[in-house]
Amino acid sequence: MSMCKCKAKKNEVANVTKAENKSTVKKVFKVIAIMAAVNGVIQLIAKAKQKKDAVNEEKNGNSNIKVYDVFMNGKSIKIENEEFEGIVVKSIMGGVDIDLRNAIIKKNVYITVKNIISGVSIRVPQGVNVKLESRDFLSGSDNLVPEYEGEDVPVIFVETKSYLSGLSIRPASNKEEKTRDEYVEEDIFADVPSEDILKSATQSEKKQETQEGKSDEPKAEEEAEAEAEGKEASSEASEEASEKTESEEAAKGEVKAAQTEEGKEESVSDETIASKENSDKTEA
Repeated sequence: MSMCKCKAKKNEVANVTKAENKSTVKKVFKVIAIMAAVNGVIQLIAKAKQKKDAVNEEKNGNSNIKVYDVFMNGKSIKIENEEFEGIVVKSIMGGVDIDLRNAIIKKNVYITVKNIISGVSIRVPQGVNVKLESRDFLSGSDNLVPEYEGEDVPVIFVETKSYLSGLSIRPASNKEEKTRDEYVEEDIFADVPSEDILKSATQSEKKQETQEGKSDEPKAEEEAEAEAEGKEASSEASEEASEKTESEEAAKGEVKAAQTEEGKEESVSDETIASKENSDKTEA
């Protein structure tokens, strides 16, 4: 009976492991199928985008109002030295830079932007007013262009619909700005001096050091002389002070000697007086 039970348990374990292996294989096939489907959808979208871009390019060549579609990509649109009349941009998970700094704007124009998880930057020339009308959902739109006074000032009307996106409108600055298309890599070693310049610089520094050393020599001699004079003056002052102390001590000794002599004379005179008084008493 025990042998039969062990065999039954082994069969159950084997069946469970087979079922688990089949389920994992099915999961792997499902993941692969999903990835293949997503890849196919992306390829279809890319092909459709390419066709749409070609159509838009044809339309843009024949129309003054430009149309651009951006999907999971970046786009730089630059209008330079040509009359600008309007533009339409649709961006999904992308970034768009619209450069109108050198565009010719003689009348009111319109810019229409539809943003979905994207960012759009618009740069306009100076002397143009901008009026922004935005419909934002969890998005932000900024118009940093100052307002110019006058009836003849052209106006750029910007209409946006943004979802989880951002839009910024800025004026052109007085200084020239470099865009990605205009950027030129500069030689980082252009400002580094050559070997000849370095040698001449080191030589000039050495000459300056030698001249400074020569100019410092007479100063050092003057300082040494001043120190010697100061030492002599101090020694003379010390000698004078010692002489004064010696003279003072001698004067004090003389005064003491005179005082002792006066004391002796007084004692002698007292003794003579006492002896005279005693002799007088005896005679009496």
